[in-house]
Amino acid sequence: MGNWQVAVGNGVFRSAVAPVTFGIPQEDPLYPLSNFGLGQPDTAARWERIPAPAIYAAVIDLNMLAASSPRADAPLGWADFLNAAAGTPGLPANPPVIGSFATRSNVLQFFRPVFQDVPVMPGETVTVSAGIFRPSAGTSVAVKLRVLDLSTGKSWDGNANAWSINDRFVENQAVVDVWKDFTETIPADPARLVRGNYRVLLEQDSPPHGATTFCYASNGTALLTNGLPAIYPDVDFAAIIGHNIASGSVVTLGPHLGGPVILTFSPIVFPSMFDTVVTASQIQQWRLTITMPQASADFRERPFIGELWLGTIADMAWCPRFPFDLSPVDSGQVRALGGYGRQSVFSDATRDRHRLKMNFEADEAGYLQARDFLEGATRHGADPLLIMPVDTLEGATAIYHARLNNEVLYSRINNQRRRYSLVAEEDPFPRI
Repeated sequence: MGNWQVAVGNGVFRSAVAPVTFGIPQEDPLYPLSNFGLGQPDTAARWERIPAPAIYAAVIDLNMLAASSPRADAPLGWADFLNAAAGTPGLPANPPVIGSFATRSNVLQFFRPVFQDVPVMPGETVTVSAGIFRPSAGTSVAVKLRVLDLSTGKSWDGNANAWSINDRFVENQAVVDVWKDFTETIPADPARLVRGNYRVLLEQDSPPHGATTFCYASNGTALLTNGLPAIYPDVDFAAIIGHNIASGSVVTLGPHLGGPVILTFSPIVFPSMFDTVVTASQIQQWRLTITMPQASADFRERPFIGELWLGTIADMAWCPRFPFDLSPVDSGQVRALGGYGRQSVFSDATRDRHRLKMNFEADEAGYLQARDFLEGATRHGADPLLIMPVDTLEGATAIYHARLNNEVLYSRINNQRRRYSLVAEEDPFPRI
């Protein structure tokens, strides 16, 4: 019997930019495509109905550097580093702005050092993409982009392609009035066991910082010359959780700006579908395309999706022991009891939710994976996880979008073996 598989850390959920439609279709204003990344599959995303050809598509931007933030000192998502370091949050005298600068649009202009913290999952490779610009009108000496691993305190050295205990930068621009565009791939840290944060820091070398020491930063990829700096994860797994897409449809994922199809789904009407690839891809903007059969286009309701998941998948070192506890949980079910034992049951759920109790008996390595990867990376239920049992349990299409609850049991059999149990409850599916 093969291994169970699990995925944590949906890249769509962590992305700051909402998905948009591509081509002919328009999104339903009551069910916008931004629901793709809410992390709540019962809040569906939906397109408006269109005549043939029935091609529905959306662009999913995995850029994890935000364009907004609730922090008082962080307009546009970029926090003022000097304020944060001093413990006195608040807007600096010259806060960062976004506008058209140096022949590019949607560009960040910053005066003092600014930063963002980006969540990174265990086993996850990320790509940093940016363009930096030092204007001759300013008095800065150079502009730099740095990436700091907050769990280790090390900075990424773009020249040595390695983490360093010394202060290093990914890229530096000292030439004036010239964009320096670059992409830098930071491989997964094999020692990372739980969710962590990378700090992306933009700064210019000319203290004291004031109104004349300004620089610019943009996206910087070869195809996306405009927009904000980006950091995005690798993807070797995708899933659609809760949908009404007809089984004869063609569902694909690939680069938004051209290139080969990377992931192809086999639609099953309920409950979900997923696909994996051997080689992971780092792509900032993905295109989801759904081509429905002609009859579906004319007579079926327009398609909706509960949750789109893009990320990485991992084998569980030890699979749950049988018997595997799987309990239906329908919170919307109502039972009415009548005379002579009559019973009526009403439910508006599209599919029963399930409660999964997973009982493990494993060695120390298997125990640590469950403790750190399943519990630590999801912050014990704060974030969802996808569980893919082996085909022999419920068939090749079994997949659960669930969250850990507060039940956990650990015990030690001997020095080599542990027993432990985790309970996960599946999220509700869309109700349209």
